[in-house]
Amino acid sequence: MNSFELISDANKRYSSQYLGELANHLPMDLVALERLGASVERLRTYRDHYVERLEPVLDSLGMLISEANWQEFLGQNKYHVDYIHYFEKFLATNGLRKTLEFHLPTLFRGVAGGAFHGLIRLGYALDSNNMEEVSQALGYWAISFLDLGIEQVNCGTKNSKEIFSELSTEFLGFRPEAPNIARRMELIARLARFRQICAGLNVEIATYENIAPLVLELFAQTNDFTALHAVTATHAYRLVSKYHSASIEIFIALSAAYVSIRAPKIQVLEPVSIDVHWNSLKERAVRSNDDHVPKIVYTCFQEYCVHSDSRYFLAACTYVEKFC
Repeated sequence: MNSFELISDANKRYSSQYLGELANHLPMDLVALERLGASVERLRTYRDHYVERLEPVLDSLGMLISEANWQEFLGQNKYHVDYIHYFEKFLATNGLRKTLEFHLPTLFRGVAGGAFHGLIRLGYALDSNNMEEVSQALGYWAISFLDLGIEQVNCGTKNSKEIFSELSTEFLGFRPEAPNIARRMELIARLARFRQICAGLNVEIATYENIAPLVLELFAQTNDFTALHAVTATHAYRLVSKYHSASIEIFIALSAAYVSIRAPKIQVLEPVSIDVHWNSLKERAVRSNDDHVPKIVYTCFQEYCVHSDSRYFLAACTYVEKFC
């Protein structure tokens, strides 16, 4: 039994959310563990450990979601199964590319929902070429949808680093009270000054290539839980943006996440030349029962393979040392 079969079985039994708005990480963790070298037995052991926290999948409400009305029920967990049925049918009829090109322009407006996990789960599904999980990921993104309400950022002259610097000057030490990452981001996005600063972004240069190093350095310097999600979201965005580019939406959400951790000053450093030893790090991640350790190690390894940037290795090492 491989990760595909374990994920498929779990999806039939457990909801994509638990304890309100917490994301079910099991599908992503199983992919990460398998790619990091976990045995089938380890995958099963991890599955058995993780499902103890999950809640049963909800019954369908019998709502017939279609191309005409699919946007009407976004952000509502009770339509979870109905959304999955909709995306399964659409995908089977139209194929992957048309499915993503049709839905992603809308879904990216709500990318902040679930602390980016709709995007992250879709990225993992694409990376593992698991079409069943693509439908599940899209269904989860639909029910966790959270629109930050910033429609247009298209007239500025500043790059992503300059926007983060200005946000730090304005919001250093600020942290709104809210129950989770996504709800803190929502409160921040309502602030007039936040919106004004973000309006200064030059969209033409707010690309993945410019954003990824900034987000990596934020995580490397803070080892912060929210910053971890920014890194995994940026990795997923690289994979998903092949079907639809949404640089405005992803940057605004990442900016809100940045402010939510008190907008610390970021010193962007050049990559350093060091010997990296991924195998030992992967082995430690495979042994961990922390649901974020396999994901961050896998994400950092994948990004390192693309960029050959040793800071991904160092950041992953720091997190593993802290939580393993």
